[in-house]
Amino acid sequence: MAAEYDARRAEATQLIASGEAAKAFELSQESEKVRERYGRHTWGQSHLLARRLVEAGTKFVTTVNGPSITWDTHLDNFGRLKNRLVPPMEQAYAALIDDLSERGLLDSTLVIWMGDFGRTPTINKDAGRDHWPQCYSVVLAG
Repeated sequence: MAAEYDARRAEATQLIASGEAAKAFELSQESEKVRERYGRHTWGQSHLLARRLVEAGTKFVTTVNGPSITWDTHLDNFGRLKNRLVPPMEQAYAALIDDLSERGLLDSTLVIWMGDFGRTPTINKDAGRDHWPQCYSVVLAG
């Protein structure tokens, strides 16, 4: 089992370390204007990398939007959303969708924005919203 895992890992590393995919990781090849459009934060640059990987022919891409706990708004839900979470994510997501469309890639690309569960419809005692797996939101484009 370990040998098979090591072989697959080596194969995956080779795929991203050579050819068009490797070039996609060179974000410095993008203009400052494009990098600013996506946002000079982890979310923005991750979404820019996603667009570059799609252009390079990658079939499945996952973006990195910070630590998984980031969207846990058990306290100060509205303040965190307004001041920290939504602005950079909205900037990055909008730039990705617009850029894919402008490059003629949106028709052949499915972009899925989702989490692993929703939030309670009620606000808790800490002005937050807790986990609610009965329902969650998904945004689809492409």
